[in-house]
Amino acid sequence: MRDKDIIDGILGEPIKHPPWGGNSKPTGSNKKRTLGSREKQILYDRAKHRCEATGHKIDFSEMQVGHKNPHSKGGSATLRNSVCLCYKHNKLQ
Repeated sequence: MRDKDIIDGILGEPIKHPPWGGNSKPTGSNKKRTLGSREKQILYDRAKHRCEATGHKIDFSEMQVGHKNPHSKGGSATLRNSVCLCYKHNKLQ
């Protein structure tokens, strides 16, 4: 099914419930804000199991994802925009 069919309705019939929920088109506020577990593992391995702020070793369970460019300023939840941080340094950000 093409996107146009979903938005305009199949055979000209309006869609009562869009697939994304609500009554309007999706907005930028629906963007993904966190990394998935696979992406977090990649980030943790890329940082060599260390907090990228100080370099001290952390366990995967202690790791938090920090963003170089915050979501509030247009940053995305991508590996390129993410850093591996401990709890303390993520809260200081």
